[in-house]
Amino acid sequence: MQPVTVFNWPLMPHQLVYWYKPNDVPVACNWTYSLKRCPSNLSMKISRFSTEGPHLISDLQPGNLYQYSVQINLSPYLNLEYSPMVSVLLPEILEPFKLNVSNIGWGTQMIEWKWAEENMANTTYDLIQKHLDSLIIFEPNVTSPIVKGNLLANTEYTYILIARSGRAKQPFQSVRSTLQTISDKLCMAPTNLKTVPFEQGLLLTWELPARNLSQVAVEKFYILIDQGIKTYSLPATNSGHYQYTVEGLTPCVRHTISVLSCSHLGDCSNAAEQYGIPLPQGETNQDCVWMWLLDQLGFNLPVMFFVHC
Repeated sequence: MQPVTVFNWPLMPHQLVYWYKPNDVPVACNWTYSLKRCPSNLSMKISRFSTEGPHLISDLQPGNLYQYSVQINLSPYLNLEYSPMVSVLLPEILEPFKLNVSNIGWGTQMIEWKWAEENMANTTYDLIQKHLDSLIIFEPNVTSPIVKGNLLANTEYTYILIARSGRAKQPFQSVRSTLQTISDKLCMAPTNLKTVPFEQGLLLTWELPARNLSQVAVEKFYILIDQGIKTYSLPATNSGHYQYTVEGLTPCVRHTISVLSCSHLGDCSNAAEQYGIPLPQGETNQDCVWMWLLDQLGFNLPVMFFVHC
């Protein structure tokens, strides 16, 4: 028998194996094949096949060296010698996209992802959320990031993201499990959050006080606009004044603005929340004018601080 041919399957912990039938075996004979697989530091395994392949071997562990050899079985008691061993290392699988899950408050988690390579156009995503081994929630055609609320405290949640790309013949998936919990040491909470409305947008300003020893260093801010999220990266300093311009908002609608400061572990502070009104410019809109006047007279909703985590 000639040595088998082995290929690592792209982006999956599988190996493709095939071989050729010996020329000296009579056509009239009935035969099967025994494929011997010897993983490093694991016991040998023999699989039976009726054809030369290719066969996709899936029960493999990334990072192991696998040795393959095949034997032809002409009858239950007549077996030819095994072919020479072929060794192939199954590398650690590199996920095509990075999936992150962060606790951004009591009962709230944020799921975000990004492809490792650029120009992944025409890619759609489906999100599966599972907890308690029973409740499964499926959300098709989602976009990053996603905020999941009403979660149970001290409960493990598993997220499976499935990506279907026009460049790939099969979907990819990435899995993350995380515990919905609260950090013992909170980040510094943003203070003095203010909003300045303009045409289809808001200018946000806030402050971050000096950190004491019991608080975790802040790495970035999360700015939540209604159900969407925009991320503002924190400069090297951990105190001072910050501002961020939010554009593309719907005019004449009250938008909920939340600002959280978060550590590199994804644990976040109390959130500062405020309702702002982006007032259109260059045109007369009576509804918006009345809303703006009521706000100036003190009928607007006040700034509120909610404890998220």
